[in-house]
Amino acid sequence: EKQLESLKKFFSALSPKRSLVFFYLKDGQPFIETSQRIITGIGRISKIGPQLYFGGPGDDKGHLYPIWSRSIVQNYPSEGFRLPLQEYVRNGYDATDMLCLVPHTLQGSFSYVAEHVTDDAAVTIIERLIRSIRTVISENKVIGGWEQHLGWLEKVLSEVWHNRGPYPGLGSALIYLGCRSGMSFQREIIKAVSDKKEDPWSFVEAILEGRRSPTFPGHTKNLLEASGRWRSEPEIRKALLRLLSRFEVTPDQVERVMHPTKRKDSGIPVDESAIIDNPYLLSELDLGSEDSDPLDFDTIDHGMLPSPDIADVSIEPVKNDDNRRVRALLSTVLQSASKQGDTILPLDEACRLAERQLAHDRRCLPDPIRLEAAKDFFQEHLGFVDVEGGRLITLRSLAEDEAVIRDRISRMVEKTYGEEQVDWAGIIDEALLGVKERSSEDEANARDEKVTALKHAFMSRLCVITGRAGTGKTTIAGALIKGIESIEGKTSPLLLTPTGKARIRLQERTQREAKTIHQFLTENNWIDREHGYVLKREGGERKGAATVLIDESSMIPTDLLATLFRAIDWNDVRRLIMVGDANQLPPIGPGRPFADIIAWLDTDDHRRERLIRLRYRGRFEDANSLGLQLSDGYVMGETTPADDEVLARVAIGDIEDSDVEAHYWKDNKGLNQILQSCIYRLALNYAEKGDRRAIDASFRGNDDTIMPESWQILSPVRRQPYGTDELNRLIQLE
Repeated sequence: EKQLESLKKFFSALSPKRSLVFFYLKDGQPFIETSQRIITGIGRISKIGPQLYFGGPGDDKGHLYPIWSRSIVQNYPSEGFRLPLQEYVRNGYDATDMLCLVPHTLQGSFSYVAEHVTDDAAVTIIERLIRSIRTVISENKVIGGWEQHLGWLEKVLSEVWHNRGPYPGLGSALIYLGCRSGMSFQREIIKAVSDKKEDPWSFVEAILEGRRSPTFPGHTKNLLEASGRWRSEPEIRKALLRLLSRFEVTPDQVERVMHPTKRKDSGIPVDESAIIDNPYLLSELDLGSEDSDPLDFDTIDHGMLPSPDIADVSIEPVKNDDNRRVRALLSTVLQSASKQGDTILPLDEACRLAERQLAHDRRCLPDPIRLEAAKDFFQEHLGFVDVEGGRLITLRSLAEDEAVIRDRISRMVEKTYGEEQVDWAGIIDEALLGVKERSSEDEANARDEKVTALKHAFMSRLCVITGRAGTGKTTIAGALIKGIESIEGKTSPLLLTPTGKARIRLQERTQREAKTIHQFLTENNWIDREHGYVLKREGGERKGAATVLIDESSMIPTDLLATLFRAIDWNDVRRLIMVGDANQLPPIGPGRPFADIIAWLDTDDHRRERLIRLRYRGRFEDANSLGLQLSDGYVMGETTPADDEVLARVAIGDIEDSDVEAHYWKDNKGLNQILQSCIYRLALNYAEKGDRRAIDASFRGNDDTIMPESWQILSPVRRQPYGTDELNRLIQLE
């Protein structure tokens, strides 16, 4: 019965010849590497099939079980179209400018096969489809009725704006005032008022103030309760509630903005008058909550710059180039860039991205001269950096994060300690006990390098250890901990990593407890779990240790490293040791602070003493690894003739008795066959297909511990047929 009730609720909201349907790609598409959804087309529903049921006896009451799927017919080709994505791919055209991407804030509506989409969301998607169609027309690469589709889209956009109305948040505002039937009142009564071209706000306000009868079947009692609360509200809060009614907001969002404490907790530390003066502050500051999305730019912008056909004539719409709007738009662009790893952009590029962010008549190209004229206003949320090539722009929050990192590193790089008599060679020998040695000369070079590095690290308050894969970075970190304790006494160092896997490896090498950075921050209240696990900028507890060691530092983004630095009590810290390889995995997030720190240290002789570069591979298997030699050709820095030699060996097949194999395939089927063959031969020791014991054994170490990392299948992409998503699917099917 509950299933049937859910199905009725979902499908009853659809109306033949009125409801629209958007088609989208989620995974397995060949256009972008991120998880952002791509709209492929739009249509109009013409027919909704009946509810179907599974056969059989049904439940204990004889009720048949309903089928979730239902036949939906669209009015194609009379209404609707498909973007020519397949044609672009088939002909090798670049589809970048034609893609219709779903904003990150709407991803939830395009994630679970079929979801209801709000009018505001539909406006955003249709505007982006219009931009995509105009690109198809201007590029003129695929023949079709694009002009006709464009004209139909324009009509549909007007229709959706009309359905939205000038006050789509009125129902949520009524719920805030205590009218529990606010949403149904908006659908049943307010929509009819709006259709008659009457002002919905004036209609509701008259009811709340007692100038119009609240007698509406099913709503009277609720409206009377809302009226009482409305009359007790100060005028400034009434004005804020009217403002929020212009946006398509949920009851939770209204409650969050109206309540002073909840507003501050959600990252909006301003009063009602500031929001009324600049409603775009909501999109710049709101963090949302565990059960409610933050208010985004499009939500606010649709209320501030609605279609002229439905706008409240008593409210003057914002101008396209209003500074409040431009700043919020640039903030949105920079937020998106930060998710792709960019903490700063050239100002001209950011302005162009802002122009492309919007479609139709809401488009705006920010003017750098006007930004300079109102610099104080823009710098409240943005940062500007002048360089030789022009001006750069960043989010102020990221600029502050970088300043925290820069200030801490700059302070620590100056402090040094005196040399102590430590048997570093003996500590290294103990750490490498049982490791198969190379020839005497190479082994001696590798160990001498590590001893020298340990001496420098011991005398530095800041030490950065970097090197290629296999040079023993984590090993030397463990040796340094032992050496420090031999002189300064046994303490509890703070060992941190960005991932759980790195934490386990660091614990094994140091024989000390290690934590992930997120564990440390959570324990000390630096992560706001009520607002989507947001990193806090203040308010947490600070903890320190005499030695702070961070492994796999190359994987840490700017915002996470800055929060970690805020969370450490530096009065307790004698040494900060950062270990990693900037040529390995980059951060998933803004910036590459570890690479920047290395580059900064490397530009000054004094600072360079704090930078330890490990160049020699001491382990026999690592030093002779053709795979690691091959990887060396892709690291930052100067290339060597040996790089070409390794590539030439792979190209001509001179790789026998090495740890590298080269295979070639023509299509996805060929790749899958090669991959399955290699797995059975290399990972499962020539086991028969379906041998579960061999599979289980392949994930266990010599001491019978489970080692999930025993299988590592890497691909440079996620979304292609040869990307990690598809390879994982095929392996699991096998």
